[in-house]
Amino acid sequence: MHWLIFLVPSVPGESNHLRKLEVPLQIICEATGGYEQALLQSAHPHGVPICCVQPLRVRQFALSKGLLAKNDRLDARLLADFGQSIQPRLTPPTSALQKQIGELLTFSQLLIEQRTAVVNELEHFHSAQARCLVQKALKSLQTQIERISQKLKALTAQDAPTAQRIQRLCSIKGVGFQTALSVSCLLPEIGSISTKQLAALVGVAPFVRDSGPRCAKRSIRGGRAKLRSQLYMAALSACRFNPILRDVYHRLIQRGKPKKVALIRKLLIAMHYILKKPSLLSS
Repeated sequence: MHWLIFLVPSVPGESNHLRKLEVPLQIICEATGGYEQALLQSAHPHGVPICCVQPLRVRQFALSKGLLAKNDRLDARLLADFGQSIQPRLTPPTSALQKQIGELLTFSQLLIEQRTAVVNELEHFHSAQARCLVQKALKSLQTQIERISQKLKALTAQDAPTAQRIQRLCSIKGVGFQTALSVSCLLPEIGSISTKQLAALVGVAPFVRDSGPRCAKRSIRGGRAKLRSQLYMAALSACRFNPILRDVYHRLIQRGKPKKVALIRKLLIAMHYILKKPSLLSS
């Protein structure tokens, strides 16, 4: 297997370049804040397997080999070596509809963050003119958020698997459409891997940091922070309106578990089993 390494954002004509390659190959690239998406969209239609890996994993791999220097040529060799040694999981293809849903969801979350920031600052504006302008801005943001939400509902209805997953997730008290869609898009592994792996992916699995007689406090590392924030808000609601999750949450707190971990992890596990075993809906 030959490894083709991409270090820079894709350029026009790259799709034609991929089409001309005849030898068995596999592309490996690093996630670059969204710039890698064009390369992924170019590779999948031509049946070229591609891996998009976290830059931190590659950098830690370099440190494990004692490599401290860094430039494009060294990074290319390192990525090829990483792919050959680790054999990272292939990045699955996404349809045009799924890509559109993902982009609208990202934009919706950005607007929600802006709305929250404006609401938090509103109390510091005292003049009538300033408050009027802020209120108009809030109304505009709310209108855009609602409009995008309607578009997302219409788009997800066109994708039967996504619509079914969202329907199952929304059957859990405290989980709304926005949270269900975020989980479906940002955590596609849910329902197909173990609960321990799932907790680690989201970042609610405290890792052991012991050494000899020293027993350090466990803490989370990494994970999908944006999704974790949304799950936290959904979990707060679930603890109020879902008696099963509320009882489990209180038992975990009595055992000394951190509140945030107890909240999110149990909601996450409930979502996992609802998708893994749909029969639970009728029980």
